[in-house]
Amino acid sequence: MQFTEYGALLDFLLLVLGAAFFLQVSISLYRYSVNRRFMLWGAGWTLFTLGGASTLFHLSLLTEPIDLIVLGGMVSASVMIHDASQESAESDRRIPLYMMGFIAGVFLGFLGLAFAISKLIVYTPVQILLAYACFKSLVALHGMQRGSGLAWTFAMFGFLLLGLSGLLYSMLVLSGLSYLAAMVQAAALIITGAALMGFYADITTENLMAQYKLSELMSMTLQHDIRGYVQTASLALQAHQVESDTSLRLMIASQAMEDAIKFCENMRDVSASLLRLEASYNPTRLAELAENVMHRVHREYELKGNRLIVSLESDPLVYSNQLAEELFWNIVHNALKHGGGKVSIQSKSINNGCYYIGISDDAGGMPSDVKDYLNSTDSSSSPDVPGSGLGLALIKGLAAVCGASLSVSDILNDSNPVGTEFLLGFQLV
Repeated sequence: MQFTEYGALLDFLLLVLGAAFFLQVSISLYRYSVNRRFMLWGAGWTLFTLGGASTLFHLSLLTEPIDLIVLGGMVSASVMIHDASQESAESDRRIPLYMMGFIAGVFLGFLGLAFAISKLIVYTPVQILLAYACFKSLVALHGMQRGSGLAWTFAMFGFLLLGLSGLLYSMLVLSGLSYLAAMVQAAALIITGAALMGFYADITTENLMAQYKLSELMSMTLQHDIRGYVQTASLALQAHQVESDTSLRLMIASQAMEDAIKFCENMRDVSASLLRLEASYNPTRLAELAENVMHRVHREYELKGNRLIVSLESDPLVYSNQLAEELFWNIVHNALKHGGGKVSIQSKSINNGCYYIGISDDAGGMPSDVKDYLNSTDSSSSPDVPGSGLGLALIKGLAAVCGASLSVSDILNDSNPVGTEFLLGFQLV
């Protein structure tokens, strides 16, 4: 009698623990779903687990009324998991498909109930559909660039095991190992759910870090560039007080303030897009932005002659945003600040769907650690930025935010570096 009570207590405890795990994972998958794909993975896992758990309470070999709901939920869950692997569900127009999947599962269960068909026959098509969805998800996970952590690895293993359990479901049941089939699928569901929960948390943490770094970049840009506008206006106003012909100085100060206002408006627009954790890119023509940089350089440096040349023969539409102008400005400003006598912005080539612009100077080249930093894929806010000031971090960070690839190389003359070329690549519209 005591043994029976102990067994019942143990079963109750396992039931409570299973329910707690199910609720925790389901809520976490919903909470950390950063986009539609992850939301569908979470919803599919929850719905399939709920249906699979309900089969534990009825062990008949023939189809029962409860199987109608279970099969409907499992079919809908499999379709959701498949949609997540394809990222094909971008709108609510997919909801009718999930309802149709539920109806198809109910109809399959109704046929099994009406004709007293074995559960093996009724559940096998659903398990094969699940296997296909899991293998597609396995491919999608493998292709995710950020996938490299332990949670990602276990998520890959979980989808693989879940897919194999669905594919081999009928074989395991026919071999008399029905409990083994249930145990393997239960283990696969537990591993997949727990791994997805950890993977979602990793991605959320990465996105928060990205948001922090983007905010840091915006702050650095404001601090670095708005100071230039204010300094130009201040110097022009000081000259206005001591010179007799003040119209030119007032015009320079006024233009600097107008540019500062335009700059702040552009920063506001870009900041609004960064609230979505990534910058938005619009069709843009870069020649006008480069011309604005040329006028700004001539005004702030009072350059004589052709020290800054803009030669963009072709000006195709590319995907970028307003910060491309600030990227050009910071590269040119950095070159002039470090002794460049002449800077040019010119078209380089159009290939592989990208438009390349070269910004070159004659400032004598860059130290190797600076080139390595700018050519690396590390974060722009890395604490080991070489040199001093904000210029390098801004150039690297702005290139990423305005959608440009960046590579830096020396310009050589008889194997001696005489200058630097920044090669920027923008995706063509």
